Amino acid sequence: MGSIEGAFVAIMLADPTLSPLVGDRIFPMMLPEDTQLPALTYHSVDSPKPHSTLDVETPRIQVSCWAQTYGGATGVKVVAQAVKNALHGKSGTYDSVRVIEIRYRNMVDDFETDTNFFHIPVDFIVQYRTT
Repeated sequence: MGSIEGAFVAIMLADPTLSPLVGDRIFPMMLPEDTQLPALTYHSVDSPKPHSTLDVETPRIQVSCWAQTYGGATGVKVVAQAVKNALHGKSGTYDSVRVIEIRYRNMVDDFETDTNFFHIPVDFIVQYRTT
């Protein structure tokens, strides 16, 4: 059985704008050491209980965009917009998960002083069926 996180990865890998920017550099939770940038990480921020009669779950998933620059062709701002465009409004079956809808929620510009990486977390609310 697939996962909603697997569905997100499948959508992002298949996107013709996002995929050339990050390739397969899409990781759960944290960036591996020495990862080439730009890259993405993802995790579930919250996961409310599914609606008992409809078997629909509505978690909030965050995709974090990482880059060495803010602007430019491979800057974090371009990557974040590509993530938003790739995921917002998507529906269908991905990684064996029936996605009803992915909705963009927000993004916030950030800079990580420990790594000197620009970072934009992009939040989405997802509706998907568990069965």
